[in-house]
Amino acid sequence: MDIHNLADVVQRSELGVPQGSLISPLLANLYLHELDKFIIEDLIPQWNIGDERSYVDGYQTRKLLSAKQQKLLAQLGIEGAQDAVQAHLHNK
Repeated sequence: MDIHNLADVVQRSELGVPQGSLISPLLANLYLHELDKFIIEDLIPQWNIGDERSYVDGYQTRKLLSAKQQKLLAQLGIEGAQDAVQAHLHNK
C-alpha cells in the first residue's frame, strides 16, 4: 500500500501503521494478546458460575403475545403485523 500516493496532502501521515498493510494484523494481535489472556484466565472463571445458563422468570411470557394481543392484531387485519410485533418483543 502506497500511502504517499494520496491526492489530498492533509490525509498523509507519518505515524502508525497504515490500514491494509501486511504487518497491521500481526501488530494488533501482539498488542491485544495480554487482553485476551486476562479475559480467558481471570474474567471468564470469575463470572461463569455453574454449568448451564440460568432460567430468567418472565422471559418466555415477555417474548410471546397474549391471547388478547393476538386477537387485537387479527382484528386489525394488517398482513405481517403479528410477526412484526412478535419480533419486536423478542428483541426488546
